[in-house]
Amino acid sequence: GFAAEGWLRHDGDGAGQAEAAARPGAVPGRGTARVAPPGGPAVRLVWGRKLLSSGPPDCEGADILVTVADGGRGPCLVIDRETLRARAPLAVWPERSGGWRVVGARDAAAGRVWSGQAPRTARRRQ
Repeated sequence: GFAAEGWLRHDGDGAGQAEAAARPGAVPGRGTARVAPPGGPAVRLVWGRKLLSSGPPDCEGADILVTVADGGRGPCLVIDRETLRARAPLAVWPERSGGWRVVGARDAAAGRVWSGQAPRTARRRQ
């Protein structure tokens, strides 16, 4: 409810939650969902103990796999539990080379006083 509407609003999407959920490309399942917006990458989401008990999930033709498991299989970009733990929320963009540019919130905040990480040292111009 509230969180989904907030995400839509912050993304500049004027749709309500029910309208967004009814869009083509979102295919929910038990412990898995696949989202493939027109012109965008296919994303497979995998969660749930029963589904994950058979080992790391597979990309199954998706461009990006997001899972709460430790690892995943296949040629797609895998965003797993450890990736999320280490890098916090992620932003993902397609690269012209065919790969993905992945930037974590912690990557972007590195070196800022409030981040708790050591600041990067700047070089002085001579």
